[in-house]
Amino acid sequence: MAELKWNDRVRLEDVREWIASSIPDSRKVEGPITIFRSNDWGITASFHVYNGHSVQEVVCKIAFLPIFQSSPAIYTALSQLNSGAVPVYINGKTEDGLTWLLFEKFSGHLIREEANLNALIDIAKQMADLQKQFTPIANEHAIPYYSLRHLAVQLPVFVEHAKNVYRPQWTAQQEQLIKNNLDGKEDLLAICDAGILDRMASAMAELCGQLDGFSLPYSIDHLDLHSNNAIRTKGGEVIVFDFEEAVISCPLFSLEKLLDEAAEFENSYSGHKHKIQWSAAQLQLRDAYLLALDPNVRNDRLITMFDYMAAVAPIKYAYQSSYFLEQVGSQHMEAELMAESFVKAWKRIAQLELNKG
Repeated sequence: MAELKWNDRVRLEDVREWIASSIPDSRKVEGPITIFRSNDWGITASFHVYNGHSVQEVVCKIAFLPIFQSSPAIYTALSQLNSGAVPVYINGKTEDGLTWLLFEKFSGHLIREEANLNALIDIAKQMADLQKQFTPIANEHAIPYYSLRHLAVQLPVFVEHAKNVYRPQWTAQQEQLIKNNLDGKEDLLAICDAGILDRMASAMAELCGQLDGFSLPYSIDHLDLHSNNAIRTKGGEVIVFDFEEAVISCPLFSLEKLLDEAAEFENSYSGHKHKIQWSAAQLQLRDAYLLALDPNVRNDRLITMFDYMAAVAPIKYAYQSSYFLEQVGSQHMEAELMAESFVKAWKRIAQLELNKG
C-alpha cells in the first residue's frame, strides 16, 4: 500500500499555526505524524502539540467539498452533550471553501473487527442515546434540516429523475449491474419498469406523509452509521465518529446501514409478521435501538413507523449521496451506484403494499 502524502492544496505551515492557535499554551506543533486519508475531497492527519513537558496528539480533518461546510456546526452541537460517545471537538472553521476540524485523538479498535451482532447493537444503542440527548438542541445550530414534509416533495422528484436518467442506463447495463450489485435479474427488471418507478415515487410522498403524522421528534441523523465509523475503546466504550454529513431529520433513518450489516449475520426471514420481512438479527437490532430511543418498543405504532422509514431510507440516502457524487465529479457513476438503493427500496415498498391494512 502506497504511503499517503500531504495534499499541497493546504499549506502545512498554515495547518500547524491554526492548530497552535486552537490549543491554549501550545509551544510547538509537529507533524503530520500519521496521514490517515488524502484524496480529492479531503485530508485527515494527526499532529503532536507540545505544551511544556506534555505532548498531546490531535487529529486535523480538512474537507474540500461544500457539503462538509456545516461540519463545525454539527460538532459544536455534539460537544454540548458532553458525551464520551463522540470525538472530543477542539475547533473548526470554514474558510476559502475549505472546512477545518480539530479533535483530540481517540484510540480503540473498529467495531467492524468484532464481527458480531452484539457489537452492531451496541452502536445502535449508543446512537439512540445520542439522539435522545440531541433532540432538545436540534434547532439551535445551522445544521441542514430534512423535514419529512420536505422529503415528501423532493424524493418523488428524485425518483422521477431516476426514471428519466438512470433507468435507460440500468437497462443498457443489465448484465454488469447484476454481476456487480444486485441479487438477480428480477430485481433489476423491476427498477427498469417505468410503472414501478411511478409507484415508488407515489410511495415516497405517501410514506413521508405518514411518518410526519407520527410526530416523532427530530434529532441528528448520521448518514453513514456503520461499524467502520465506530470504535470500542480499551475500556469498552463505543465512540461514533464521521458525523460530517449529518443532518437534522427523523432519527430512525440513521439505522439503515446497520440493518444491512445485521443481515450479514442472519439473512433468513424471521417469521415475525409485520409490514416488512426482517431477519431475526435485524429484529434484534431494531428492538434494541427502539428500546434505547423510546421505552415503548412494543408499541405497534412505533414499529410501523420504523417499517415506513425503512422503505424511504434507501431513496433518501441515494438522494443525499447524489450531492456528494456531483461535487467529486462522479456523476457518470450515479446510475450504477444508485441501483442497489432503488432495488432495496422497491422490495420494501412491495412488502408494504402486500401487507397493507
